[in-house]
Amino acid sequence: MSDRPECFVIAPIGTEKSDIRTRSDQILKHVIRPVADECGYTAVRADEISEPGSITTQVINRILEAPMVVADLTGNNANVFYELAVRHAIRKPYVQIIQKGERIPFDVAGIRTIEIDHTNLDSVAAAKDEIRKQMQFTTANPQKIESPISVAIDLASLTQSDDPLKRQLAEVLTGLAELKSLVDSRLPAPPEWREIRDYMLASNPDLASILGTTPVQTKFAARLLKLRVAHLKGLHPPDEPDSDSASPKG
Repeated sequence: MSDRPECFVIAPIGTEKSDIRTRSDQILKHVIRPVADECGYTAVRADEISEPGSITTQVINRILEAPMVVADLTGNNANVFYELAVRHAIRKPYVQIIQKGERIPFDVAGIRTIEIDHTNLDSVAAAKDEIRKQMQFTTANPQKIESPISVAIDLASLTQSDDPLKRQLAEVLTGLAELKSLVDSRLPAPPEWREIRDYMLASNPDLASILGTTPVQTKFAARLLKLRVAHLKGLHPPDEPDSDSASPKG
């Protein structure tokens, strides 16, 4: 057994000699394993675990303990998303990939996911380069790892805070999430749009510095988000005569 840290691979495996297994084997052999090796990891997939005992327990333990995880979202496999959710919850390094041309599922559409066509050498090379960059970045910057679950946990913490400004910030974030959901459901998602969205998410600007840090500025931003969401829903905006929210102030 290798002494190097493990890169656990979450992927659809399929039955022996099936198209799913053939693709998964090729992705592991020609894409994930070489990059993991270059970054100092040993790539291991669930079917390669040779230890006795419950395979489900062994898989979950590896998802919790492995310093790196690569998840292949191709085919919308239920087991893959279940296992990925566990990794998202603990906020440890992970990389997501998917077969080029497949639609990224809504719940993880906001996370940078690397598209790959394993039958195209240029696509394979580009994907390997991006996987390498993400592995190196998340290893060096663990505090910047986010997922829908970790964001929800942070939001719950803000909502329950005794600080009024933090609760108002939670309202802004909730409005942003609802607005994004509405926009995503109404707009097509061509590759160009996904690239722009991914770039914006990867930039991760400081929300407070954009919206303002005073209670009045934050409240005004929340009000604007409410109006925009109401507009997209076809609703009339609620009456809020509070004069403080009429315009942003320093």
